[in-house]
Amino acid sequence: MRRHLPQFLAFATAWFGSIDLIAQISFTANNSLLPGNYGSPGCVVDMNGDHLDDVVRLNGSQLTISYQQSDGTFQHQSFLNTNSSGLWSMCAGDLDNNGYNDLCLGDGSHVEFLYANNDGSAYASHYIPDYIFSQRSTMADIDNDGWLDSFVCHDVDQSHPYRNDGTGWVTEDQTLIETIDLAGNYAAIWVDYDNDHDIDLYITKCRQGSSPGDPERVNALYQNDGTGVYTEVAAGANMNSGDQSWSTVFEDFDNDGDFDAFIVEHTGQNKFMLNNGDGTFTDIIATTGINANDLGAWESQGADFDNDGWIDIFSEVGGGMYRNNGDLTFTNISIATDEGGIGDLNNDGWLDYQLSNTIYFNNGGTNHWIKVELDGIFSNNNGIGSRLWLYTNGMVQTREIRSGQGFSHMNSLQAHFGIGTATSIDSLVIDWPSGVHTVIDAPAIDQLHIVPEADCTLAPITITVNGSTQLCPGESTQLLAPMGYDSYVWSNGSASDNITVSDGGNYSVAAFDLNGCVALSEMVTVQVITMEMPEVEVMGEEVICDGETVELVSSPGSSYLWSNGATTQSILVDATGIYSVSVEGICSTNDSDPVTITVEAAAALPVTSDVNIPTPGTATLNAVGDNIEWYAGEFDTAPVGSGNSWETPFLNANTSFWCEANMMHGGALESGGKPDNSGGGGLPSSGAWSWFDAYEPFTILSVKVYAVGDGMRTINLCDENGNVMQTVDVMMLDGEQVVPLNFEVPVGTDLSLRCPQNNMFRNNSGVSYPYAIGTVGELTGSFYGGSYYYYFYDWQVQKEMLLCPSERVEVLVTVGPVGVAENDLGSVQVFPVPATSELQVAGLPAGAELELIDASGRLVMRQLGTGSLVIMDLQRVLPGAYMLRMIDRSGVEVRRITVTR
Repeated sequence: MRRHLPQFLAFATAWFGSIDLIAQISFTANNSLLPGNYGSPGCVVDMNGDHLDDVVRLNGSQLTISYQQSDGTFQHQSFLNTNSSGLWSMCAGDLDNNGYNDLCLGDGSHVEFLYANNDGSAYASHYIPDYIFSQRSTMADIDNDGWLDSFVCHDVDQSHPYRNDGTGWVTEDQTLIETIDLAGNYAAIWVDYDNDHDIDLYITKCRQGSSPGDPERVNALYQNDGTGVYTEVAAGANMNSGDQSWSTVFEDFDNDGDFDAFIVEHTGQNKFMLNNGDGTFTDIIATTGINANDLGAWESQGADFDNDGWIDIFSEVGGGMYRNNGDLTFTNISIATDEGGIGDLNNDGWLDYQLSNTIYFNNGGTNHWIKVELDGIFSNNNGIGSRLWLYTNGMVQTREIRSGQGFSHMNSLQAHFGIGTATSIDSLVIDWPSGVHTVIDAPAIDQLHIVPEADCTLAPITITVNGSTQLCPGESTQLLAPMGYDSYVWSNGSASDNITVSDGGNYSVAAFDLNGCVALSEMVTVQVITMEMPEVEVMGEEVICDGETVELVSSPGSSYLWSNGATTQSILVDATGIYSVSVEGICSTNDSDPVTITVEAAAALPVTSDVNIPTPGTATLNAVGDNIEWYAGEFDTAPVGSGNSWETPFLNANTSFWCEANMMHGGALESGGKPDNSGGGGLPSSGAWSWFDAYEPFTILSVKVYAVGDGMRTINLCDENGNVMQTVDVMMLDGEQVVPLNFEVPVGTDLSLRCPQNNMFRNNSGVSYPYAIGTVGELTGSFYGGSYYYYFYDWQVQKEMLLCPSERVEVLVTVGPVGVAENDLGSVQVFPVPATSELQVAGLPAGAELELIDASGRLVMRQLGTGSLVIMDLQRVLPGAYMLRMIDRSGVEVRRITVTR
């Protein structure tokens, strides 16, 4: 119907009604939605099939996905540790057509593919050990067999194509597309530049040290003849720039139905190449308003950020963004950040972008829009390589679905169109890689359309499940499509109207009528429960003090049996032991991993006595015991003093204070991190940091550094967002030295030690993450990936100490004279002091009790008074400081004594 675009298309500024010529593009930064401050390229793509763009990042080497929720928040999940840092680029697509997007990571030495499993809950690595200095990674169906392949630029040699074997598995195969066997390959983009309904390849090239005219720096264009044979034609197309290009964006900037190109250069001038419609291009940058001489940009991307129907340019050129005016001129808009992964990260129809831990939300406006997500049936699942045309008021916008654009980032796989003030659309036309031609008349505006690969669409259908969607091993279930259709295509390749499945995964069906129109089902998820491992959550700490309890809570199940015999979902624990729970699940009864609870001893009661002061003033309170704390009330949480001897505030009335002793546990010394700077390295060119996780609180006592030159350095302990939690300035001498820090580290992930001066040695080889930090944490990677280790070696740390208090003892301070009748022990005489072999106590009331207590609060000797003179034998008592406690019915008297030899 509209496969061949009308030749009369011309520029217009009112085809969407009216265009707001003063509309502005602006963004609001939000760094509270994403954890960590990761250095991987921006990657915005739907990873769980809910039609919402998610954010994919690498924390050093750990894959982290932040899933967009319908309420605008994100749920974060960390997966496997990768072999690649993905430092140079990242792209996504469904390589194995299982309904979930996979990833391709490129770093400075290798390529790694990460495959989502059949329910998107885990990823498996396909690490390719062959050396490649990866630059731009892409996915495309290069041979048009319905399965995505991959193409990765090689900075120092011939680029690598990876052929899909028809199961999703990819291997390098130069026969897939053979590009020039030379270095300098920076960015690749798949684009149907000549409008012949097949994808072509443009490679943007740069090679440091090369001379003008050197083919290592001359951009290349590979034209597809429609059968998968690619021929280099850049010179004939006038696309053979040799000015050290870094990236190229192809978009239909003038809405005439073909793709133009903007090239960022590092020498010469930037270029805006207008597509002439005959396979050639003309540089018109001089008339566009774009600064041709603002050289050195890395990235270049295109998108309609103000929804006015014209593609804008996002690049470092001009310091931000060039807004398309609709007449092949552009207005520079200052944007304070570099570009990132582009997508709709709050599902409002306005394009946002993500960079590191920050989402830059589009402030939007009143213009209308439409989003399109393709559901491939005969082509690849994502419809990558498809061309889309949106017709309104006799004009057209053109888009392509691409995986991997610009120099490093990954953008949403949904096509996005702004339509300005228009309130209706004539039609949406899609040409699929398979040749299927889909036309949708009058699609609704301001919403997402999910379009299946068919000439026309029918009402959705529902799969009937004959059985359960939760299977125990060895079980199966039957999925039935509605009867009455001409043919069926299931997501697993079956062509019948029903399938019996025993494997977990997502299943859907496309049902076709005699006219080739398709009805799509929703996805049915079948889960095979191979192991229902119950989990025990510790609602508190695993090490507690005597007298305390901690609650252990099991994950849900039909019944529970704890190792201590309890049958409830949760238990309270007050004794040292190893605890586990058996939980009855759907398929079997399974045991949880054991949890060890340790109950540490509390301190013995402190030994003290009441004090009298004859007149208002201060009193000195004394107590025997470890780590004495004084409190104004029995249940107060904040002490008013500490130490075995403490002077009260001024008192003019009888006052009670309370003291407790504390026994100290833990505090073990450990070490970790990279022991030294062995391996290659030196001063960084710009500087960065290594990430670490803390499993429990601990103290960094010291680190080893290798300073380059004398001078003051600042060392910061930063949280996952780069906020400084603690800092110290240290005067360092040139060379190796140990620096004391005494930083208190909280539990957390993606923490870092940083030196803003960045003038210390760091490794760029001989690095192998993770590095354990004793048992309290580990270093997981660096801002620039797994090949770099920054500044701080041989960490000396101390585990957190636990203080277990005794019960509190009241101490009464009386103000005013105390008569003998109030305490019969005040006149008792104790001698000699210091004592050696014996201690004599004279004037002791009959029946009084004597207790000798050491400095730790331990009772050493007890003796009853049998007369007015009592002799205590000290020959077996060690030298030291002691308290003699005398107790009778009238009260308690404490005297300090010293035993010597």
